[in-house]
Amino acid sequence: MEHAFLSRRNAAVRRDLPRPSTVDASLGQARETDTDAGKADGLVRSEMVVLLNHDAAKYPVKKPGAKKEKKRKRKAEDLPQIPDAELAAAREMVAAELKLLVADNGEVPATKFAEVWEETKGEFAYLPDRKAYGPLSTASASERMSSLQHEFEALREHMAAHAQRAAKLEGKLRVKTAGYEGRADQLRGAVVAAHDFRDEKVLELACFKLLADTEEVALPQRTADLYDLAKLEQERNMELQKEYSALIKERDYLYGLVSSAESADGTADANGAN
Repeated sequence: MEHAFLSRRNAAVRRDLPRPSTVDASLGQARETDTDAGKADGLVRSEMVVLLNHDAAKYPVKKPGAKKEKKRKRKAEDLPQIPDAELAAAREMVAAELKLLVADNGEVPATKFAEVWEETKGEFAYLPDRKAYGPLSTASASERMSSLQHEFEALREHMAAHAQRAAKLEGKLRVKTAGYEGRADQLRGAVVAAHDFRDEKVLELACFKLLADTEEVALPQRTADLYDLAKLEQERNMELQKEYSALIKERDYLYGLVSSAESADGTADANGAN
């Protein structure tokens, strides 16, 4: 029952789409009254105004950032309840007519529709002097200026309302994420320190690799130089050994002469005493 009641609401109300809070009664007037199409257009427009006024009164538009105030709601007139069968039949008729229009004129591409929509939307604006929307082609210079001023003020109010809301949300978010932000700062510092340490070690590794490559190239030459030096030392040691051996022989010879001389002196002394 509740679902059926909600499904009977206007699509704009049901889907919470943008809609006017006030409706100009002149929108319900037919553009032409001499033809059947003009009369039908007038009936559709009149019903549209009734529906918009009913929705604006019964389901007021919530303005973002507006303060909650106790206001007396406008009384919404009860609309006649149309049976579901008649609504379904009307939807089928609209779908059938739309199908015929598409068959005759072809389906409108999304890009073309968007282009036409932008052009049409640019031709109309809210004119504060008239207190209604109207084509800019019929507006005077002062009306266009007041329209731009009104649009500017509306955008500024909208921006201020959303800025306040954003500031509140930012404060709430800061309270909830303060710990995470602190932890993130610590981890960020640790990551930066680790990155710096890695760069330092990479530089050291590059230096040691360069030194290793240099040593690998110079090692054969150094080995050859050391081999030659060892060979020279070996030859010098051999010469010194020979010289040492000759000196030992000379020392032994001199020791022999001294011993012989001492023996001869002792024999002479003994003979003289006799």
